Amino acid sequence: MEAVMTVYNLTQDLLRVVERTVKEDRREVMMEHVVRLMDERESAMMELSPPFTKKEQELGQKIQQMNTVIQEQLQSHLTNVQHDLRKVKRQRTNEKTYASPYETAVDGAFFDHRK
Repeated sequence: MEAVMTVYNLTQDLLRVVERTVKEDRREVMMEHVVRLMDERESAMMELSPPFTKKEQELGQKIQQMNTVIQEQLQSHLTNVQHDLRKVKRQRTNEKTYASPYETAVDGAFFDHRK
């Protein structure tokens, strides 16, 4: 029962962390916290062994429900990170274009590729 409660408590902590809105500059700290909690939860799950009591089974169902929400929240965070990466890539491309706008222009010259 103790191992199931440990997994349940760690899952609740994990759910609280991923449900918080995180600013871009705090994202890395949040992800480190998530990874640490997931590692602790994984090691606690290794200690679980059947047969489970009715109360342990009920806690297991609650854990599964929380896991669904955790996965959705983590997917949302991943989408935000991907959006920010695309934004940064677009900004770099625009900066290069404005820094040297004539670099790619050929001035209408014809280059014969045949020998």
